[in-house]
Amino acid sequence: MQMSIDSDPTIATRENKQYELKYMADYDECIKRKHIYNNNKIKAYALLWERCAKIIQNKISARVDYETKIYDNPIELLKAIQEHAMDYQETKYEMSIIVDALKAMMTTKQREGENLAEYTRRFKTAKDVLESHIGGPLILTKYIKGMDDYINKDSTSFDKCCKEANARLFAFLYLENSDQVKYGSIMQNLVQQKSLGNDQYPKTIAEANNVLSNHWFDVATSKKHAKQESTKDKESDEAPKLTFAQMEGKCYCCGKGGHKSPQCCLKNRPKEEWAINKAKSEELNLSQIGNKTTDTTSTKNNNESTDTKGSVGWMGAHFNLLQIDEMKKWILLDNQSTSSIFCNPNMVHNIHDSEEVLDLHTNGGVIRSTKKCVVPLFGQAWFNPKSITNIISVAEMVDKHHVTYDSHKEDAFVVHLPTKDIKFKRSVNGLYYYKLTEIQQNVKMQLLSSLEDNKRFYSTQQFERASKPIV
Repeated sequence: MQMSIDSDPTIATRENKQYELKYMADYDECIKRKHIYNNNKIKAYALLWERCAKIIQNKISARVDYETKIYDNPIELLKAIQEHAMDYQETKYEMSIIVDALKAMMTTKQREGENLAEYTRRFKTAKDVLESHIGGPLILTKYIKGMDDYINKDSTSFDKCCKEANARLFAFLYLENSDQVKYGSIMQNLVQQKSLGNDQYPKTIAEANNVLSNHWFDVATSKKHAKQESTKDKESDEAPKLTFAQMEGKCYCCGKGGHKSPQCCLKNRPKEEWAINKAKSEELNLSQIGNKTTDTTSTKNNNESTDTKGSVGWMGAHFNLLQIDEMKKWILLDNQSTSSIFCNPNMVHNIHDSEEVLDLHTNGGVIRSTKKCVVPLFGQAWFNPKSITNIISVAEMVDKHHVTYDSHKEDAFVVHLPTKDIKFKRSVNGLYYYKLTEIQQNVKMQLLSSLEDNKRFYSTQQFERASKPIV
C-alpha cells in the first residue's frame, strides 16, 4: 500500500486515508477476479475436456501426472493436448521418438501441385513437433562459435546465436525441400552469389517464404504444364471406350454426355468412327474371342470328366452356371481365404447360431454369415447355405493337420489325417478341390458323404437287395 511522503501531518493523514481506500478497492477487485478465475478455471477445463476425442482423453488420463498436474488445470491440459497431437507416447523409447521426428522433419517436402501455404503449414508443424521432443532449438555448436555476434563464455550471447543458427538451418531446409521444378533456379542463384562472397540466403522461414512467393515459376514448369494441357485436350477429343449398354443417354457420335449426336461438333466424321459403332464392333470381337476360347477348351477336355467342363478363371464368374449344384459337393482348399465356410448341411453337424458375425468379402459381393457348424476331422467352421461352395482355409487346415504339396509327383495338396491321406486335386478351373464321392469308407470323414450320392453307383435291383434284412 502506498504511503504519503508529505511533511504536513494533516495532509499526510488525508493522503494516507485516500491511499487506504484505493487499496481496499483494489483488494476487493482482486478478490473478485480471483473467485471468478477459480470458478472459470474448472469450467474451462470441462469445456476443453469434452471437446477432446475419446482416444485423446484415454491417452491423457493414462499419464502418470494426470491426477497431480493436469486434472482441473486448463493450462496444463492444453499443453498435454499439444503433446499428444504431436504423436507423444509416454511409454515409447525417447530416442526413437526423437529419431522419428528428425526423419519427418527432413522428409517434409512440397508435393507436386501443392500450394505454398499448405507446404509452409506442414513444414512448420514438423518443426514444432521436433522442437517439442528435443526441448528447444537444435544447438549447432561449431557454427555458433563462428558467428560474429558470438561472445565466448557469455550465456546470453550463446542463447541468441543458438536461436539464430537454428532459424537459418530450418530456412535453408525449407528452401531445399520446396518444389525444385518450380523454384530450382532460386537455389542455383543463391549458390552462385555465395561463391562470389555475397551471402543472400534467407535467415528465417518467413524470409524464405517471401522469396518463394515473389518468384516466377521456372520455364520448365511452364513447358510441362503446357504439355499436360495439350495431352489433356487431345484425350478429350478421343471418344471414351464404352460398352454398347453404357452408350444409353450418351452421344452416339463422341460417346460423351450432355448432348445428342445431331448437336455434336464431331457429327461430320465417318459413321464407322462413331462411338456407338465402335462399341458394337468391340462387343462383337469380344464375343467371338469368347466363343473361340470355349471351343478350344471343349476340344481339350473331351476325355475329362463332365464335372469340370469349361475354362472359367477364379476371378470373374468362377464357374459355369451348370456347375453350381456340383460345386456344393466340393470342398475347396483356398490359400486366399482367411476363414472356412460350408454350405452343404450333409457335410457338417451341429449347425448353430453364433454370437459373432462374419462378413466375407468376395468379388461377387459381401456374404454375411451368422451360423457356425462342426466339420468332422476339422473342427468348427462358418455355415451359410447361400455360399456357392464349401471352402477350407489353407492356413486353418495347416494349423490342424500336416499338408504337403509336391508338383513333381502330383498336382495336388495332400492333407495327412490320422487314418488316411486326402488329396485336393486341381480342376480345370484352377481350383484345388476334394469331392465327396471320392471319400473312402474306412475314413471317419465318410460322415460327409450322403446316401443320395452313394445311390448313383448302384442299380435299382442292387439297392433293393441291399435294403433287405439279412436272415
